[in-house]
Amino acid sequence: MKRILALALLCILLLGSCSWPPTPVPTPTVTSTVTITPSVTSSATPTLLPSLTPTPLGPAGVWGDFPAPRETMMVTAIPAPFAGLDVAEELRVVVLAGLDRPEPYSGRTDAILLLIYHPRLAKATLVSVPPDLVGYLPGYGMQRLSSAYAVGGGRLLAQAIEYNLGLKPDAWMVVNVNVFADLVDQLGGLRVSVLQNLPGVCGNVLYIGDILMDGNLALCYARLRYGSDEAARGLRQQQLFQLVLLRMVQGGNLIRLPELYEYFRTQVDTNLTSADFLENTLLLLRLGDPTRVRYFQIGAAQTRIWQISEQPPAEVFLPQRTALTDLLQRALKFAAEPKPQGEILETLIYELTVSPTPTMTLEFTPTFPPTPTPENTATQTFTPSPTGPTPTQTPTGPTPTPTLTPTVTPSPAP
Repeated sequence: MKRILALALLCILLLGSCSWPPTPVPTPTVTSTVTITPSVTSSATPTLLPSLTPTPLGPAGVWGDFPAPRETMMVTAIPAPFAGLDVAEELRVVVLAGLDRPEPYSGRTDAILLLIYHPRLAKATLVSVPPDLVGYLPGYGMQRLSSAYAVGGGRLLAQAIEYNLGLKPDAWMVVNVNVFADLVDQLGGLRVSVLQNLPGVCGNVLYIGDILMDGNLALCYARLRYGSDEAARGLRQQQLFQLVLLRMVQGGNLIRLPELYEYFRTQVDTNLTSADFLENTLLLLRLGDPTRVRYFQIGAAQTRIWQISEQPPAEVFLPQRTALTDLLQRALKFAAEPKPQGEILETLIYELTVSPTPTMTLEFTPTFPPTPTPENTATQTFTPSPTGPTPTQTPTGPTPTPTLTPTVTPSPAP
């Protein structure tokens, strides 16, 4: 049963490349006197690894039942398919990816996330995958995972996830960067708790406190990155994912799902059907309880850095499979553990039942921590330096969801 909460998928396009692991309690610091000029990086073609010193393929047939490589020499040897995870029978996996270019262009998937959920228990985990993680693209060779979609579409992206992370996706969904900004505007904007000063970027308005964000500002906030540091950006993206999720389920707003689905359905590349989106209102409401969703990041504890070029500087990440197995197994375990439903579900159902007009304004008070706490073992402190690298922005976007019937016009945000 591939019926994933259209909402969660819809939210995912908000990421720009979720990967790195920060401290379990994200309270980074930054010098507010630093002025930094952001730049947006994008490419219409996938970034492939340089040849470096060619490495033999590895043992013949190490790829097992997966397609054999077309290349004869690799930048690093092909590993055997990832194996050994204990996956509960009812768990479902959806690959959510965001492209780094607006419609109608294709490009790299600068955001890759795995949505692991249990439809009966209404538990879910979201695992951020570094786009620059090097792995085997079945039938091609060793490359960044961010190249998979541009080379072979959603089918190859799903195969690459299965080969390198040991989880076979039930579905995949890919969106362009502009879709997320559009979604935030359709929802009436977001009120975001900014936890660090970010001077000189995104219109120079990102300072500690609650910030009312339209789609473009939220997109800039999600994409902002200092050099190769993915830690703070990954936290911001997960924070926005949680805000969009709760924005959708609070105040009877789910009544707009049919309208949003029709609006976004032609802007998403997916193997999900309309039926997969139309049957999960209750599941989505149950996931509106923040304690039923947990966030994980594949980061420093599960990878090692490989500098493939000094000029220009370029780094990729190689998986550490023992640590990676531990992280993914914890993510799977959380999604498969039963948990009593909290009282918040009754409130959400009541709002959906009695609210003739969805409250798509910013007058609500979130009942959840402003920033999700990711699961990881590594710690980092995010402190940009005046002499540090220039921040770059890398995009992704959202995806739609339906059910119920009436079409309504949201009240304007203040």
